[in-house]
Amino acid sequence: EDVGLADPQALLVATAAAHALEFVGLLEAQIPMTQAAIYIATAPKSNAVVNAIGKVQEDLRSRPHGPVPLHLRDTHYRGDDVPPFQQERAFELLLERATELFGARLRVRERWQGVYASAPDEFLVASPAPSVRVVSVTTGIGMTTGLGLADRVVDELFSAAPGVLTAAGNARSR
Repeated sequence: EDVGLADPQALLVATAAAHALEFVGLLEAQIPMTQAAIYIATAPKSNAVVNAIGKVQEDLRSRPHGPVPLHLRDTHYRGDDVPPFQQERAFELLLERATELFGARLRVRERWQGVYASAPDEFLVASPAPSVRVVSVTTGIGMTTGLGLADRVVDELFSAAPGVLTAAGNARSR
């Protein structure tokens, strides 16, 4: 956090070193870890991002604010009784914003009203047998998270530490 925008590459160097540590272990990762430490220690410093976050948080606390604008809200409904239709105004606002952005009105070919499974957690991961996983994303975020979740499930199946995924899922809070 001390380097920040003064040298944005520092984050990539640190991430690459952590990646090397994860894949080759501490003994072999001494060189990339040391390289990263030297790079970051000698890089110019900037706390501009930390200051900006603080200013935004203070602004949010001090200024009255209304509801999130309709075109920025989540359009998914949750509950036992999900309405089959959404407010048309939300779609119109999205089209207006797209027109402003692209300079031409987009033609909507099809709309889908999603009805999703529901559960206390966003992910359902069950192990009915030692080498079997049943996985369901229980909200409308499956398209966003599906590939990453699949990687974690497959990694857990073939890792020496079964149960890691389930434990990580249980640690998540809303």
